[in-house]
Amino acid sequence: MEMIERQARTMIRSKFICTAFFFLIIFAGCSIKETAKNGSDEDALKERIMGYINYRIKDDLLKSYEYEDPLYRKQATLSQYIGKLTSGASKWLSADINSVRVEGNQAYVTMKVRIKALLTGVLPTPPTVVESDTMIKSLWIKQDGVWYHVFGAKGLDSSEDEHRLKPTERSAKEFTKDV
Repeated sequence: MEMIERQARTMIRSKFICTAFFFLIIFAGCSIKETAKNGSDEDALKERIMGYINYRIKDDLLKSYEYEDPLYRKQATLSQYIGKLTSGASKWLSADINSVRVEGNQAYVTMKVRIKALLTGVLPTPPTVVESDTMIKSLWIKQDGVWYHVFGAKGLDSSEDEHRLKPTERSAKEFTKDV
């Protein structure tokens, strides 16, 4: 009798361990799938960001306009977009993704952008060219599985959120030669 009870307990223990192991595998698989989904989503976002950056550096504003969110493109024509980006005398020279934080269908991105700007003073002094590393925060949204940049998102893209580092001055003559 004692042997039968021991076998019954061993069988119950074995079934419990098998059941626990089964659920552990199921839950681990779901977790891995969700992690892989988020990882591939972040990879897709980073790929879009790099495409946007490359077009901005090349001054291919027609192509960078395609990366702006569809609602913005319905409200602002290509000419208006180009006008906003070319109203100041600055140019993107290089850029790197500093950080990406994905929250559902929104992502908060910080980029380190090297810009070249032509600064003019009030007094009759020659313009000065400044190269500066700038941290730019931007918002990206996902619509129909595609990530889009949100142009002019308040508190993110504004110049008050940009932090300028290491300016390098050059003469205006060098600026016009390079541009």
